[in-house]
Amino acid sequence: MHLSRTAICESHSRQDAFVGHLLDEAAARTTAPVSVGVHVTGDRAVGGGSFGLHSHFTGTAEEESRAVRFLTRLGRESGLPVWIENANCYSAGARGILDTWRCVSRICETTGAGLIVDLAHLYIDAVNCHMPEELLLGAVPWSEVAEVHLSGVRTGRDGTLHDGHAEAVHEGVWALLDTVVQQRLLPDDRPVQIVVEHADARWTDQQDLYYADFARAAAVAASASAPGGVPGGPHDYGAEHCRGYLRQLCRTWIPKLPEASEQRGLPYAVLFDAWVADVREQGKRIVLSLEEVPVSERDGVVVAKYDLLRFAKERLAAC
Repeated sequence: MHLSRTAICESHSRQDAFVGHLLDEAAARTTAPVSVGVHVTGDRAVGGGSFGLHSHFTGTAEEESRAVRFLTRLGRESGLPVWIENANCYSAGARGILDTWRCVSRICETTGAGLIVDLAHLYIDAVNCHMPEELLLGAVPWSEVAEVHLSGVRTGRDGTLHDGHAEAVHEGVWALLDTVVQQRLLPDDRPVQIVVEHADARWTDQQDLYYADFARAAAVAASASAPGGVPGGPHDYGAEHCRGYLRQLCRTWIPKLPEASEQRGLPYAVLFDAWVADVREQGKRIVLSLEEVPVSERDGVVVAKYDLLRFAKERLAAC
C-alpha cells in the first residue's frame, strides 16, 4: 500500500481518523497489504495539497514530531512495516533540502521506518535549487533504504522541473542510480527493490519505452547485487603519500645521509624502507616530534630523524 497524500503532518485528530480510514481500506482489499509506504509531505490543505497533489514538507520541529506520531501509530495499528518516501520537489534552497534530509533521517531512526528514495524527486529538487544533484546522495541515510524509485521528469514553461510519471525515466535519474550502484551505497545485508514508476495510462501507447525502462532497471539491479565494486573498507590512499613525504622530510633533516648511503652501495630509498620495516617489527609508530606524544605513550614511538639516523649508522657501518 503506497500513499502519496496522508495526514502525516496534521493534527492528532486528523491523523487518528486517517489511520482508521487506512485500516478500513486495507481490510476491504482482496489482497492484504504487506507494507505501507507514506510520502513525507506537509498539510494537505496547503500549497500543492490544495490542488489534490502533495504539499511541501518543511521539516520543522512540529512537523517532525507529528510525522513521528503518525508513523508510530500507523505501524502499531496496522501491524505492518512502514516506509517513508522523500516527496519534496520545490525546496527554497540547498540548506532547506539538507535540513529536510536530516529530519527524514531522524524520523527513520526514531520510528524504525524504512526509507524509499525517489531519485527523480531528489534530482528535481536539486536542479530546481541550482545545486549539484549528486551532492544530495551524501545526505541520504542509505543504511535505512528499502526501495529506490525511478520516474520521468517534465520541464515547465519557466524551466522548473516537475515529476513526470508519464515520461520515460530521465537520464539524470539514471545517472544518479548508476552512481548509487557504482559507489555501493545500497545496504549489503538485505535486498533493496528498484521500482520504475509508470503510473500514467498514456504508457499504453509507448510500450517500447515502457519495456526499455524496465529492462534497463533490471540490468542495473543485477549489477547492484553482483560482487565486487567499491570495497566496504576504506582505501588507504594517504598512507603511501605520507610515507613518501616522510622520506623527503628525513632527507631534508639529514642532508648528508642520501650521499653517504649511496657511497656504500645502498640507495637511500632502500635504506629508508628497511628502517620503516624495522620500526614496524618493534611494534612502534613513527612521530615527527616527541613533544606531541604524552609521556605515557613514549615507549611505543620513535622520532623519525633521530631513529632513522641511528638505524643508518648501524646499517652503513656493516656495509
